Amino acid sequence: MLGDNIFKNRKKSSLSQEDLAEKLNVSRQSISLWETNQAMPSVDNLMKLAEIFDVSLDELCNDKKPQKQEELKNESENEVSDGYFATATTKFQFDKYLRALKMLNKKHYILIPLLLSLCVVYAIVCFATAAKPVGVFFVLLSLFLLSSLFSIDKRIKKSIETEAKNTHNLQTYFYFYHDHIEIISKSDNSNTKYVKNYSDFSKKVISEDFICLVFDNRFVVIDLESISCDKDTILKLLQLTKVPSGQSKKIKTLLPVLFILTLASLLLALMSTAIAVETSPIPESPYSMIEYMWLFFVFLPIPITSIVLGFIFLRKKYRCKKNIIAGFIIAPLLVIYGAFSFLPPQANHDYSYISKIESTTSISLPDNGYVSYTEEYSNFYSFAMARFDESEVENFVSDISKDSRWKTDYSFIPAKTLDLYHWNLISDYDYFCVYDKYLPTYNDFTYANNHELILMAYEKDTNLLIIIDFTYTKN
Repeated sequence: MLGDNIFKNRKKSSLSQEDLAEKLNVSRQSISLWETNQAMPSVDNLMKLAEIFDVSLDELCNDKKPQKQEELKNESENEVSDGYFATATTKFQFDKYLRALKMLNKKHYILIPLLLSLCVVYAIVCFATAAKPVGVFFVLLSLFLLSSLFSIDKRIKKSIETEAKNTHNLQTYFYFYHDHIEIISKSDNSNTKYVKNYSDFSKKVISEDFICLVFDNRFVVIDLESISCDKDTILKLLQLTKVPSGQSKKIKTLLPVLFILTLASLLLALMSTAIAVETSPIPESPYSMIEYMWLFFVFLPIPITSIVLGFIFLRKKYRCKKNIIAGFIIAPLLVIYGAFSFLPPQANHDYSYISKIESTTSISLPDNGYVSYTEEYSNFYSFAMARFDESEVENFVSDISKDSRWKTDYSFIPAKTLDLYHWNLISDYDYFCVYDKYLPTYNDFTYANNHELILMAYEKDTNLLIIIDFTYTKN
């Protein structure tokens, strides 16, 4: 056809559509329409084209099909219908077909590594927080996912090897019509013809150098370089978006990595917070976790970057909607969790609190150490945990073991003085002392109803003192 001849002669003359349009003083779109047989050049332009291509007008307008198509027609008179406007040819290449099949199974190559990375992060978090049995479970799950990924990859390679073995010298010819496509697969073993509407393909994927089409539980690969007309026309018929020219491998790697990091940033923030709590002076404090949740803000740039780059590269036709969606989900969660560090009640670390308790109760306490306390905690006036310097622990333990105000069991404390959580918290401690600020007396609940009490419990092994300032209500 004329369009096919214009295309071939332009390529033969090493001219782009823009170059040819400039020589003829027409638009590039006009050249594209001529080559796809959607419009006809004028007689003057035909003569100019023949002159530019150095061919006769007869040769340019000759409707003879390409040799390969003629060879196909000779084998079967009715194998190819008339009226096609473009052709393409693909020869079987193992690497290209392997890439095509991997693209069709892309969800496995994205989902499994994503789950694998999340399991690894969970395992690290579990081991960091001493939840070893759960950590072992995630390690085993990670190994299972890893083996699944290798298994899928092996099956894909095997299927391509089988295809290559069963179809020697496989070559596929494509004939494009305005409403359908004819596909002829030829090998040493068999010749097969398929006629499909452009909407019949169950799946279509595109790379920089080929298109992969799926139909009837099989797939074919179209080599983009072999298409005999403007590729945009074929892509439009197949409803595919052209892969941006010069798409960098770095960007193609960056976007999925950034997507995985965005999803993992919540877990990474949790892991960092857990590690910070474990390495803090008093990790046992119920407010330690909240105190370090500001670390969630440290990971906020990851989803923000995912959103920004997502919008930038989306405009350039990259497939990165998932980056934007993941960013908009994870970023608010990081902000919400991080904000807990700044909400009341907040932990204080002023050691003068210990001096104040010492002054109030007349109980001698070490001069140096670390304290974490909150005021207006639960139903208490204050709740504190203190850990003393190692140099003072021995003398402190010696003093309280001789002080009659310190008891070695808590049986003197009425059962419903504290809630279940705080009972469990102090039940394994070694020494107990309760001071009545109103009377004042020690360890006597006889007349303590509605009095403000200060309960102290100390554990030798962990060198931890708990102080609870509360109002006792007799039930």
